[in-house]
Amino acid sequence: MTDYACGVRIKPMTGQQVLHLRQGSHIWGPEQQILRLAANLPAEGFSVNIAVLCRAEHAEQNKCGSDDLHPLVARARAHGWEAEEWDAGWGAIPRMVGALAQRLRSGGFALLHTHEYKSSILGGWAARQARVPWIASDHGLFTRGSWPKRFYRILETLALRGAAAILVPSGFQRQKLLATGISPERVVVVPHGLDAASFLSHAGSRDETRRALGLAGDEPVLLAVGRLELVKGHHYLLQALPTLLATYPRLRLWMAGEGSLRARLAQQAATLGVAGSVDFLGYRDDVPSLLAACDLVAVPSLEESFGMVVLEALAAARPVVATRVGGVPEVMADRGNGWLIPPADPGALAAAIHEALSYPEEAARRAQAGARRAHERFRASTMTESIAQLYRRVLNEGS
Repeated sequence: MTDYACGVRIKPMTGQQVLHLRQGSHIWGPEQQILRLAANLPAEGFSVNIAVLCRAEHAEQNKCGSDDLHPLVARARAHGWEAEEWDAGWGAIPRMVGALAQRLRSGGFALLHTHEYKSSILGGWAARQARVPWIASDHGLFTRGSWPKRFYRILETLALRGAAAILVPSGFQRQKLLATGISPERVVVVPHGLDAASFLSHAGSRDETRRALGLAGDEPVLLAVGRLELVKGHHYLLQALPTLLATYPRLRLWMAGEGSLRARLAQQAATLGVAGSVDFLGYRDDVPSLLAACDLVAVPSLEESFGMVVLEALAAARPVVATRVGGVPEVMADRGNGWLIPPADPGALAAAIHEALSYPEEAARRAQAGARRAHERFRASTMTESIAQLYRRVLNEGS
């Protein structure tokens, strides 16, 4: 039998099965979390299926279910995990929600776990129809930018009121949800986790990665990783660059990521006269190698629910200059693990980066302290155990 999920043939499953539902186009922080849970939750008695809601343009281009798979689906299947794509174009939504509800009922799923606005709105609707408990992860993505994004955030917040529990990665994000009137007992803080040792293992790729990106010498490299959107504050980093180049004329800025502001940022770099020192790398799935190849990581965000890039940089033992926003201070804890500066302040950004580059021994000391913190406080195993405990609580309450 072929299910509705874009013609993908699905095996019947039994036991404590959890369906993780996500929308998007790339592998960002939430997708990394899903993959870590898929790898680690079986040891806790839960098996993970992954479903990705295709964007409308995917449906129009007839890509859904074809060989042109969403990268999360491709990565999951490469590991042997069940993963599928669903057509969530606007015209398909009513039929898709009904089919998803049927999938939850017939597939033996104990829980639905959604990630972000579209999956939570539509997945929560389907879970209510199927009478399957629903847990939502609120990654806090749609907070600034265009009015559609703000509107989606309002809809998501309303939808979250129907979830059995809401996972957030930081105390900051928990307080934001509580301010909307959601009951405190339903909002659970579970910080993101990762395998810190896997980031350190990429240290040997430093020279190879630098050569591949056109560096022949020991030029200092500043790395920024993230969506090229207003909330990430890249324009302030570019404003800081002329001051830095006055002291470090060979400095390179790598900007890894895609987004709606790419052309505008490139134009800003040209206007500032720094375009020759900036490399727009586009979307990259080799962030650990980029971290190993750089000398310093800048996170100039205006808001972060957690700051996954900060944690990854700490795990890779890279010095970090980050803005004191959202959940970032919870990840870095203090100046001993890097440099925390005010947001939207190019002068403070330039000063902190200058200090980190000028005092490499101090930068290395803070980087090592950050690596220890990442290893001790943000393990993937700890995250998995906490989420499995929440799953059991929700299932016990519903039995």
